[in-house]
Amino acid sequence: MSRRPFTSRWWIACALAAGLTVPASAQTRTDSVSTSANALSRPLNTATLLKASYESLFTVRPAAEIQADLLAARDAEIHAADDRERVRASSSTAKSNIEVLEREKDSVSQRVDIAKKGNLAVEKITLETQKKSLELQIKVLERDAELKKTHAEVAKKQIEEAQARQKMYQLELEFAAKHSELERFVADASRSGVLVAESLVRLHRDTRELERKVLEATKDHTDKAIAAAHAKKSYVEKQIDLLKAKAEALAINE
Repeated sequence: MSRRPFTSRWWIACALAAGLTVPASAQTRTDSVSTSANALSRPLNTATLLKASYESLFTVRPAAEIQADLLAARDAEIHAADDRERVRASSSTAKSNIEVLEREKDSVSQRVDIAKKGNLAVEKITLETQKKSLELQIKVLERDAELKKTHAEVAKKQIEEAQARQKMYQLELEFAAKHSELERFVADASRSGVLVAESLVRLHRDTRELERKVLEATKDHTDKAIAAAHAKKSYVEKQIDLLKAKAEALAINE
């Protein structure tokens, strides 16, 4: 009788000890499995990885700044187009003036021949000086006509450059919008803990494609800008030639 209570108490103690030990082991295994599962299924890792793998090759500018540049490019195209039309009208006038002076020079040449035949030495010298003056004036007008032709070419190149610039900025606007969409998507996925991989990959791909187009448009604009600069250089060189021709024409009349 005296040993039964002891035995019962011993079995109860063992049972309690066993009961406490087993759940603790089970809890440890559950925590371990849960931690591993969380590490494997953590959606933010994918978002962070894709975001980190995408770095723009140029600075993403504010839309307002790009819009301002786009408007400036459109104004530049309009200005260049107006300039070209003015030069074309002026070129027609220059050609007409050349024709008038050519006829006048031919008339003076005939009078020089008459003076030679009539042994009119003084009149011959005067007419020859007049003829030389007309030749120099014609040279000036021809240089001026050539200058206007080059001016029109400059305007044409400037129009092409402005158009290429507009295309570049339009694509840059699209890229900036898509880039912002990608960043918002990643940020929302990060906050909610949910990531739609297919949508993120699509946005990632679309953003890359727009960036490629912007870079290609930038290259095309650079080519157009170089061509416009070369045309402008040629124009300035012809301006210098015209200035020299005018100086010669003035010198003979001094």
